[in-house]
Amino acid sequence: CLLAPVRLNGVCFTLAVEKKALSPERVRRYLKRLQSDGTVFLTATTYKDTPAIRVSIANWRTTQRDVEAAWGAMVRIAKEELEDFGDI
Repeated sequence: CLLAPVRLNGVCFTLAVEKKALSPERVRRYLKRLQSDGTVFLTATTYKDTPAIRVSIANWRTTQRDVEAAWGAMVRIAKEELEDFGDI
């Protein structure tokens, strides 16, 4: 779920099931798994009291392939996280 308007290169979003944001602990667990994967590094934040994830793509050398690899890892690990808790 996108949480805030996209400004320049920063995006703020959260993981949600049926439009309900996951707990801060679940978001941190997802980020830890994602960081352990090593494909992409995202950071935790809070937006309007909602646990959130922040991504910023600023390097001029970032390619479409880089973005696709990052997105693939994000989706794969989100599915793993949701499956572990029986959400999907």
